[in-house]
Amino acid sequence: MHLPERFIDQLIDLMGYQEGAESTADGSASNDLATERADAVVEFMRRAEHHSLPNKLLNPAFGQTVPGPEVTVYASIGNSDDKLPQAIWRSYLRAFRLLMRRYSETVYGDWVSETSSAYQNACMCIQARAVDLDELRSDLLRTRVAYGQDSIAFSVLPATEML
Repeated sequence: MHLPERFIDQLIDLMGYQEGAESTADGSASNDLATERADAVVEFMRRAEHHSLPNKLLNPAFGQTVPGPEVTVYASIGNSDDKLPQAIWRSYLRAFRLLMRRYSETVYGDWVSETSSAYQNACMCIQARAVDLDELRSDLLRTRVAYGQDSIAFSVLPATEML
C-alpha cells in the first residue's frame, strides 16, 4: 500500500518519531527506519481492517478493562462533493474505519454507498464504551480536519429497542 508522503509524515509524528531522529550504523541521521515503521503500522491496519482481529490489538489500553455503560454509535462520512480525489477518499475511509474499530467493543455494521452511485458515503455502527465517546469524537474531528472535510455525522443511541 502506498500513501502520500504527507500522510506518512503525519503517522510518523503520531508515533512520536521526528525527522532525522534515527541514527544509522555509520552515525548519520536518517528517517528511513521511522518511515519503515510507519509503513508497517499502515500495512497492519490495512490487513486488520478486513479481518476479525480482536479490536483489543488496536487499543493502547490492551489488558485493561474499564467497566461502564455501553452505547450504540453511528458515524457517517462522505465525499459527494468530490472534494477528495479517489486515492485520498480511500485513505480517509480507511482512517475512519480504523478509528471506529479502535473504539468499538462490537462492530454492528460497516456500509458504503453503491459503487455506481453518484454519491460517496460510508457509515459504521459500533457498540462503544460511554467513557470513550469524547476521545472518539476528538479523534474523528482531527481526522475530518486532516482530510479537509466539512463534517462527520455522529449519533449516539443510549438504548436500542428490540421489536
